[in-house]
Amino acid sequence: MGTTKLVRLAALGLALLAASCERGTVKEPGADGPSTAMLTFELSADPTILVANESRRDSSLVKAVLRKGGVPVKDAVVHFSLQGGPAVFADYTSRSAAVSNEYGIAAVTVLGPLKSEMSGSSTNVVVTAEIDTSSTLVTSKEIVLRVLGPEAAAFTFDVTANPGILYAGETTRETSALRAVLKNGPAPVRGAVVYFTIKSGPAFFVDGTLRTAAVTDDGGIASAALSGPLKSDLTESEASIVVSADVVTPTPLVLSKEVTIRVLGPDPTSYTLTLTAGPNLLSAGETTRPTSIIQAVLKNGIFPVRNTVVYFTVQSGPALFADATWRNVAVTNDAGAATVVLMGALKSELDVPEANIVVSAEVAVGTRSIYQEVIVRILKSPLLFGPLLPRP
Repeated sequence: MGTTKLVRLAALGLALLAASCERGTVKEPGADGPSTAMLTFELSADPTILVANESRRDSSLVKAVLRKGGVPVKDAVVHFSLQGGPAVFADYTSRSAAVSNEYGIAAVTVLGPLKSEMSGSSTNVVVTAEIDTSSTLVTSKEIVLRVLGPEAAAFTFDVTANPGILYAGETTRETSALRAVLKNGPAPVRGAVVYFTIKSGPAFFVDGTLRTAAVTDDGGIASAALSGPLKSDLTESEASIVVSADVVTPTPLVLSKEVTIRVLGPDPTSYTLTLTAGPNLLSAGETTRPTSIIQAVLKNGIFPVRNTVVYFTVQSGPALFADATWRNVAVTNDAGAATVVLMGALKSELDVPEANIVVSAEVAVGTRSIYQEVIVRILKSPLLFGPLLPRP
């Protein structure tokens, strides 16, 4: 019995000694865990859509960003490969490698196919990136590039607002009709969902939301209605509403457009247009045409109205604008002023001692049009006694 106890104790002692030796050979993890536990790995491409052209290859820059604990990882080797589509790296291979720089970025260039290399209207290319590490953690990621043939890339998308100017009423909100048109070449695209979003400005859609959707009809048109603000909603004499429209084409391809709607004060009758000419008396030259600055100033009460198109017209008389036309346009600046240059006739072109030149300016303010005229006199003989007062 005593002998058996001694044998058991000896065996237990040997087992404990062996376990102690074994623990001494194992590498304990540090306070931060395994060396790659804090490693983050992001993969991006710009652009994500390549278009197959006749003779030029479209390109995309694919970047892998490596960080450890938020700090960029330098000198890490990243292996890139291509699968599933007609594309190559800049060295015309399907595999490439790059070393991360001081910002933790390893980048390669992917070249898309030529039109002759496309077997269909569109396809996908999968780019895989793998970090060169002995860790058993997952260190590979994928990103998909869309490759479009010229036919698939021929989608056009536009959005308009009618009217483009809304007035803030006392109790009534004016509305603007938004219209998005999607086409593939000349053909309308039917059944595409268009998302309208109010990005900024005092407005909402007629369903009371800031985002709505509509489906394109047989004409490729999707529509939505927007409600403008009341007078009490405005903090200035005018404001802007920015609306975006986004659609995914059948290829698929994401298209986006924006339109801006102006919001003006409550009463269209408070808008005034002042038209002046300086000078308003010209003397025809032998070889040089006399000029006059025609200026239109648009205001809403005491406030200048900017970014508004003014149409100028030479209604009668021996003159043209500086671009040799009888009709011109200009846009009002921050002071509400729009200007054009008027050129009078040469002396040889006048068959009377003097003539009147009538210039008009017209501007649309919502549903109202404001029209003004100014008269510039031109004399065949030079002024000998200073400027004359214009005749009534």
